[in-house]
Amino acid sequence: MRNLKQWERKHRTNHHHLTPRSRGGSSLNSNLLTIDMERHNAWHFLFGNKTLQEIIDLLERLKQIKKGGRVKYY
Repeated sequence: MRNLKQWERKHRTNHHHLTPRSRGGSSLNSNLLTIDMERHNAWHFLFGNKTLQEIIDLLERLKQIKKGGRVKYY
């Protein structure tokens, strides 16, 4: 029983805003991603308070760097 409670506590889900509310994002379903707390914390550790589009742009730039191509800096 104790292990089950620990597992449930660790795997609670959370609503992650793809565009953060602090950056004008809404709480509509189209802006929410339901993920467990561990992944939610990892998302913010990796990407901070960036929007989904900013993350996509960052990954695209990294992909271009990896290929040895030219990269646009904003």
